[in-house]
Amino acid sequence: GSSSFPTTAGAFQTTFGGSGDAYVTKLNPAGSALVYSTFIGGSGSESNQLDSLAIDAAGNAYVTGQTSSTNFPTVNAFQSTPGGGTDVYVAKLNAAGSGLVYSTYLGGSESDFGSGIAADAAGNAYVTGDTSSTNFPIANAFQNTFGGGFPFGDAFVTKFDAAGALTYSTYLGGSDIDTGYGIAVDAAGDAYVTGTTYSLCFPTTVGAFDTSSGLPLHSFIAKISETAPAAALAPCPAQLLNISTRMHVGTDPNQLIGGFIVTGSGPKKVIILATGPSLAAFGLQGVLADPVLELFQGNTLIASNDNWKVPAQAEIEDTQLQPSNDLESALVRTLDPGTYTAIVRGTNGTGIGTVQVYDLSQLSFSKLANISSRGSVQPGDENAMIAGFIIGNGGEARVVVRALGPSLAAFGIAGIPDPTLELKNAQGSTLLANDDWQQAAAAAEISSRGLAPGDTLESALAISLPNGGYTAIVRGKGAASGVAVVEVYNVE
Repeated sequence: GSSSFPTTAGAFQTTFGGSGDAYVTKLNPAGSALVYSTFIGGSGSESNQLDSLAIDAAGNAYVTGQTSSTNFPTVNAFQSTPGGGTDVYVAKLNAAGSGLVYSTYLGGSESDFGSGIAADAAGNAYVTGDTSSTNFPIANAFQNTFGGGFPFGDAFVTKFDAAGALTYSTYLGGSDIDTGYGIAVDAAGDAYVTGTTYSLCFPTTVGAFDTSSGLPLHSFIAKISETAPAAALAPCPAQLLNISTRMHVGTDPNQLIGGFIVTGSGPKKVIILATGPSLAAFGLQGVLADPVLELFQGNTLIASNDNWKVPAQAEIEDTQLQPSNDLESALVRTLDPGTYTAIVRGTNGTGIGTVQVYDLSQLSFSKLANISSRGSVQPGDENAMIAGFIIGNGGEARVVVRALGPSLAAFGIAGIPDPTLELKNAQGSTLLANDDWQQAAAAAEISSRGLAPGDTLESALAISLPNGGYTAIVRGKGAASGVAVVEVYNVE
């Protein structure tokens, strides 16, 4: 900041406050002389942080920005002391530039930035910006709770009356970075805010122009009213967060194969687990004693593991999803969009095992769009193919679940001749069942989505599911055995 910046006699603050101050300067209509010029700042930094200015009909100036000063000048303040980190400041300077009508901090314990300010005919001020504070001042809010996990921030919208009293203050954001940049106000006192969002689930309203975020960065426009009834919010898209498949792991071609597809515009961090010994705690007999895990992209082996504690124990433990037995296997990988295959084999043995894939970056602009498993189905409940999956982070998800067998013959695999499919919720209640997909209630939809199985004896179903855990069970009709594939597609 410049301590020699020109100020005028009688201005509110004629001396430089610290490492960098904000300033407000008014020129005459010709631009040839100063009407007034004043610093506004404390001993910390407001350098380059007077981000917005508005003028009312009486000539009062309204300013907002960011300050790190613990002694920023406050008058008739809503918040007279800083909350921590850096705070928003909001100040109203009288028409002569000689004094503050009010000046206040606005912030919580983390970083807060003021980016836009507007004033209405009654002298009310409307402020927007972004905050990383979970304790940002909130009152009469549309959104009372912080949407983003630190260090991600939410936009905020705050209104002060003509004397500097807080009228309302609200978060406006989803689970990622959201920033308010500009604000305007109409004659009715409704505020219009624009900014940018990285959030997959930024609050949008039913019937709005665009209710989904399909790119890493979106602009947003929001209208906030004190008097109009609240509009209905559009539901957020749900995601497949995990799949885990349990079955008997044999020798080639009856090893357990888990496939998944990452779609979107960015990488996806996942953890893949292969378990066996720990299943004995659930009363299962003949578990896979020492599972080995391999991860392929196409035909290329990109990672493998036998015994999860070597070599990445700390990274795996950080996910809090580490296996409970040292002989089980795990891989943490950040994967670009594409198709991947996880193969579980036994070290000199066969038995019941699982493959599990968990989404570790649920807020990224990519998702697990399709997850599938292939393996051996044998008679008896313990030897059925059991695929569990979790839906989360939004409203309902429309899924298609398929059980394949006969069509595997085209790949030289002896598929189970007539697979049956049953879908259960977390409470064990059967939601849907199918034997022969053309008999399914949603057969036309399954076909129209290009997901019709290749054989009429194969099974499929389509259903909308709320957040929660689900289990798809594949058996052989008439206690038949053979190789089967179970697939779950997130189609909406």
